[in-house]
Amino acid sequence: FEDITYSTPTPLATVKRASKIWSYETSKSRFSSVPSTNQLHAIAISVHSMESKSNLGKLARSDLHKLTNILSNRAPLSSYLFRINVKETDTCPNCHIEAEDNVHFLCHCPYYFNLRSELFGFPSISISYLRHVNHLKIL
Repeated sequence: FEDITYSTPTPLATVKRASKIWSYETSKSRFSSVPSTNQLHAIAISVHSMESKSNLGKLARSDLHKLTNILSNRAPLSSYLFRINVKETDTCPNCHIEAEDNVHFLCHCPYYFNLRSELFGFPSISISYLRHVNHLKIL
């Protein structure tokens, strides 16, 4: 008979952790390499970083999905619905001033003036400010 050598199996927790890291790095490199006109692209990447996973860990999966869609400009706002041919115009239905994209929705729309003041302390905010805000406030 041949000698069979047995090795100690890798613990499942180690395999899961390595899989998560590999998955994160792969998706991050794919997402980062795609040219984007989305001004919040970098924030969307940072939300899914391994460091912020601990902060977002208590978040329901549906809320994380909403946050990702808002930051990646795939939320059901007029600009996205227009891009996928669901709406005839991309103009904001609340203020009728400009296209309703994620930046307009989060930073500029006068319709959300009071809500932004409550959440962020300012009636209008900049994209650079959003990089430092607690992402849970966006929900």
